Amino acid sequence: MGFNEHGIIHSMNTLVPNQTFQNGTPILFLTRALLCANSLEDFISILRDEGTGSSDGGSLNVIYLKEKDSTPVVVNIEVAPSSTTTLSSVVNVLDIKVGDSYEHCNRYLRLDVEEQPRTASSISRHEAIENYSKRKPYCFDTIGEILSDITGGDYPIFRDGDASEKDVGYTLLVCIADLEKRTWSLYVGQPTTCSPVVVIPMNFIFDV
Repeated sequence: MGFNEHGIIHSMNTLVPNQTFQNGTPILFLTRALLCANSLEDFISILRDEGTGSSDGGSLNVIYLKEKDSTPVVVNIEVAPSSTTTLSSVVNVLDIKVGDSYEHCNRYLRLDVEEQPRTASSISRHEAIENYSKRKPYCFDTIGEILSDITGGDYPIFRDGDASEKDVGYTLLVCIADLEKRTWSLYVGQPTTCSPVVVIPMNFIFDV
């Protein structure tokens, strides 16, 4: 996850296809390169990685502010591995309307990709998020509540390692971006029970 001076903010979660491309570029390397993108088109081009393509999968939530007072462009991008025939990542871009909301956990929702059998956690978290649907559009505080949620039984959204033996994950860090305040808040616990350990200012070139 990160942002750059060109008004691009993104986060990524892992998607685990059964078939990977061993000669491809690891998606974590591609996400580092994304910090150099100067437009949404450039961002998507980096993910496609023409001539090689990604070795594995991922889902990216992206916000793009082209100018200071412009309406933000919000998209979710699913990425699937390249192959010897395509030499380019498979990319699916979903536009999200301003005022709407979208959630994406660790499973493919649009690309037809055979995945490793680990979707129970993602299904549980999607169901927990749906409980907040009547409160859309979500404000900063509601986002904090969702990311703090532990009602998911064996697979909660906020994972402390104590839910069950089925859930071996642990939430190390929660990050919430606030476009109006131009801040990036980082929490090492549930946002509903603690203050951020650091609040990073998001400085864009058009804000100068």
